[in-house]
Amino acid sequence: MRARIESPELQLSVLEFLCAHEPDLLAAAESLGVQPGAIAAAREKLAR
Repeated sequence: MRARIESPELQLSVLEFLCAHEPDLLAAAESLGVQPGAIAAAREKLAR
């Protein structure tokens, strides 16, 4: 997984997982110091 971290497909998969599991989304957002909406926005941007 670490070898593919630059892959947009992997990034999208991780963001989709987080957005589908609210407790993990909230924990990740808090850990990163961002709003959960910023993670959702990043997912939307990668999905295009």
